[in-house]
Amino acid sequence: MSRSIHRGGLRPLDAIGGALVGALHVVLLVWLVGGMLAAGLMPGLAGAARDSLMVQIVTERLPPTTAVVGRLITLLDTTDLPPLFAGLEPSPAPPVDLPAAPEVRALADSALASTARIASTGCGAGIAVGSGFFVSPTDVVTNAHVVAGGSDMTVTVGGIVYPASVVVFDTDADLALLHVPGVRAPALQLSVAAPGRGSTGVALGYPGGGDLAITPAAVTASYETAGPNIYGDGLNERSVVEMRTQIRPGNSGGPLVVEPGLVGGVVFGGSRLDANVGYAIGADQALASIGPSIGSTAAVDTGACL
Repeated sequence: MSRSIHRGGLRPLDAIGGALVGALHVVLLVWLVGGMLAAGLMPGLAGAARDSLMVQIVTERLPPTTAVVGRLITLLDTTDLPPLFAGLEPSPAPPVDLPAAPEVRALADSALASTARIASTGCGAGIAVGSGFFVSPTDVVTNAHVVAGGSDMTVTVGGIVYPASVVVFDTDADLALLHVPGVRAPALQLSVAAPGRGSTGVALGYPGGGDLAITPAAVTASYETAGPNIYGDGLNERSVVEMRTQIRPGNSGGPLVVEPGLVGGVVFGGSRLDANVGYAIGADQALASIGPSIGSTAAVDTGACL
């Protein structure tokens, strides 16, 4: 009888404990999913998540989720690219038509002489290679992750190799500006706004550090989203251009040319979900990041190696 009474007395405690565990699971789920949606994991749902009273209550009282998930993805990722999004990559938008061959040729011809190969040494025994493009006769834009931790930079254009120095190293936007004395290259113009869905263009770059490649591209979406810096830390708003194209390692930093001589974005890299989807940092963000320093010759530190 005493054993029966003892068990019966514990049943209410078991029920309370089970309810508390269930409630904790709900709170953690809201914290993780709601917080990341609000941060821009899926741009179409970000507004609804931010307006949710439950999400607001939970995320105000618990630490931010994005740094935790972003760090986890950085650790598990097998690519050489830094994280672009806070947490998981959003599902790509539906594809749009690529430009016809004559348009591809015209856009490429307007930018070939302005597209450069970037090489950076100083991180281990290897050489980091990427792409870039001139925004003035002596200044080249590329991604910050291409030159991170580098001590010696070179820019190759027109078959000639020039020494270069980094004058802007923006880890939040993943952008860098290199000054290249001794060269006078034709400059491309950065658009004041990111291109909209349906815009067509070409992505230029040096995949694998090899020959210059011309890749047709079409913009499937442009949006503001949140993501960590190139080291996986913090949370920053970023202008992202999603496009139907094939981006390979080494294309990073090259131009997305949307009109003759006009750049709509700085190529970042390919999607981890779809080999036919690539991303660029919006030209509007590039203009804000590096624009004020065009013409500067003062070298800056390139941070730690990735």
